[in-house]
Amino acid sequence: VLLHLIFLRKILAHKTALILYINVVYNAIKPELIENQNLIMKNLLTNLTLILSLIILTSCSSDDSGNTENQTDPLIGTWEYSTQFENDTQITVNDCSPSTIEFTQAGNRTDLYYGTDNSGNCVVVDTVNMTWEKLSDGTYEFTQNGFTFSDVVTFENDKNTVTFEDSDTDGNGNVVVYRFVYTRIN
Repeated sequence: VLLHLIFLRKILAHKTALILYINVVYNAIKPELIENQNLIMKNLLTNLTLILSLIILTSCSSDDSGNTENQTDPLIGTWEYSTQFENDTQITVNDCSPSTIEFTQAGNRTDLYYGTDNSGNCVVVDTVNMTWEKLSDGTYEFTQNGFTFSDVVTFENDKNTVTFEDSDTDGNGNVVVYRFVYTRIN
């Protein structure tokens, strides 16, 4: 029995010593743990702030990446005929009021062609309705009564002058390049 009591006393002494040792070690490293915990919290707060700032800046920045859903196409508006070229030779057709083209946000295009009536008055002699779609920068597609064609479209003069260019072959197989120049009126 005495041996048992000595053995229990040694175990308890060791447990007490172990508990005291753990307590001493914990108290020794406690400031470091608190400092590390503060550092971890500061890093976490800094990272969260950076992430939130990035999200806010990204969502509020202007969209220059080509996303055209939120941008108005420069083609939208009313344009007045200025001149045209056939293989770089200028041909001006303008007997009275210049013809106009109107492009709407909804993708509609209305061409008004003017001429003179029998009395010499300047009147609309033809109205052509079609739809339009931007295929890529500089290329637009137009559709009229099921017939679709594409033009290369360039803007100049702070997007107040537009040129439509397409090509075709003549009866001899020669390529003819047509350019139609219009000026913005609204």
